Amino acid sequence: MIQRIQTLYLLLATAAVALMFVFPILNLEKQEQGGGEKFAVNYQVLTYGIKAIDVPEDKVNYISQTDDSPLVGIIIGISGLLTFVSIFLFKFRIVQLNLSRLAVLTTVIAGVVAFFDYAYNTLIRTADVMEFGPAFFIPLVVMVLTLLAVSAIQKDEDMVKAADRVR
Repeated sequence: MIQRIQTLYLLLATAAVALMFVFPILNLEKQEQGGGEKFAVNYQVLTYGIKAIDVPEDKVNYISQTDDSPLVGIIIGISGLLTFVSIFLFKFRIVQLNLSRLAVLTTVIAGVVAFFDYAYNTLIRTADVMEFGPAFFIPLVVMVLTLLAVSAIQKDEDMVKAADRVR
């Protein structure tokens, strides 16, 4: 199992999905108005919502509404679970192949849902400074690793079919 290259690809893809729950997708800075003065508030867009960080204690009541939207996190979690489960299906290459393809599709769906969920968020659209976080690029890494695994699984399946023809 571990000696197969597709297992390594799937294991790395699973680890990358787990990192998406640790790192922010976007870092935002917005000037807020409160108590007669302006102050800067930093926000992080995470896979499970938007959180305000570094808020002065006397200004907590003046910050923009944060959002807990677990839909993107749930879809990404399903993608990671599919990738992880397919590692252990090495004896059933066709099932492993289909689950890996489904994991890629789920990652794409998570990206589309995240785009529409966050693109229409007022806080993100009105942010003064926006920086991409590490989790913004991780889905691309997950898709590449999973597609490399799909290619290796397909090569194994083709090799087994060729060996069956020789018999």
